[in-house]
Amino acid sequence: MLAAAPTVAGAAESALPDPQRLQELLERRDFFTLGDLLTALGCKVIDFPHKTECCGSYLTVSAAEATEELSYAILRSAQRAGAQALVTSCPLCQFNLDYRQGAMRRHPGFVPMPVLYFTQLLGLALGLDGEGY
Repeated sequence: MLAAAPTVAGAAESALPDPQRLQELLERRDFFTLGDLLTALGCKVIDFPHKTECCGSYLTVSAAEATEELSYAILRSAQRAGAQALVTSCPLCQFNLDYRQGAMRRHPGFVPMPVLYFTQLLGLALGLDGEGY
């Protein structure tokens, strides 16, 4: 468990491809979400409007500006909702939301925020020092 309870937002936590399977899981409550994991690690999880928005994924290769704008909207939404950090379950989301922050500095008032892949947060909760994150 984390020593201090950071306020975090989980991005893209509800992306399940098969609606019928999703309905079955919801009826049985036979699953856990990224939010459940974050709560178990001691985080205060908040909801935010862009929680399930796509960061642009592979467009980062051919249309970096598009992923920057999509990622900016997600980060801004999380920050406005009170998040201190954002945790993802998608490696491309983690890359786009974190790496693209350098270009986002051109937006007035932009404040960078930590973006972690969920295994990085798990490592911190298990006592790793986070050096190099």
